[in-house]
Amino acid sequence: MFLTMPMSFLPSGNLSEHFIAHGGGIICGKIYTNSYEAVVNSLKKGYKYIELDMMLTVDSQLVCMHSFEDFRKITAMPDSIPLTEGYFKKQHVYGRFVPLTVKNVVALQKKCHFTLVTDKTSDPQIIDRYFSGIRKTVMVEAFSIEDYVTLKGMGYTPMLSQSFRCESLWRIGWKCIRHHVDWISTTLYAPEDVVKIRILKRLFGIHFAVYPTNPNPRLFRKYIGKDIDLIYVDDKDIFNIDNNSY
Repeated sequence: MFLTMPMSFLPSGNLSEHFIAHGGGIICGKIYTNSYEAVVNSLKKGYKYIELDMMLTVDSQLVCMHSFEDFRKITAMPDSIPLTEGYFKKQHVYGRFVPLTVKNVVALQKKCHFTLVTDKTSDPQIIDRYFSGIRKTVMVEAFSIEDYVTLKGMGYTPMLSQSFRCESLWRIGWKCIRHHVDWISTTLYAPEDVVKIRILKRLFGIHFAVYPTNPNPRLFRKYIGKDIDLIYVDDKDIFNIDNNSY
């Protein structure tokens, strides 16, 4: 049984369009800032996909940060102060970058028309509370098959977060067939993992968004657009790609 995949989120034939700006992308040598400046910089550099980490504040507002601990560290925010949305908006990342609330992100997406990739939360109620108006331009990393199915039914494009180290290929394949999984998001720990991706892709037609722990440009360039549909990177410039077709 082969699956028929939606094509709306597949990049064109340009290699440069396969990159996801991880955590908003690099800005002034800093990564994972999830900041306004990082997103704008990535859009100027030609990214079509922007990934942002999203977490709830203590007053249940969705904001962009890699973790509470990381945000306190990069803003010098005291541990004793509860992180509310109001306090969040008053901070500056590394003393100069503006942190993003998800309301800011939605407004920016409507203006600049990029594909938003979410991370850290996949609760369908929370996702739809913020993104119902732009759901056709949002890819959600889903952390359970239940969230995946629900989000897909709501009109989003979820990506099932899947580790090759926890399940066999055939178990993953069966799960994808059973639940009509179109996209998988995974971490690539070693080049050999590409073989597993290739098998699942060819047998079941699944698309892959991959985060490589060691993004060797020479190694991964030959996989982009073939075995790997999308690749999370901090800085696509290390691949030395300038809209080259494959």
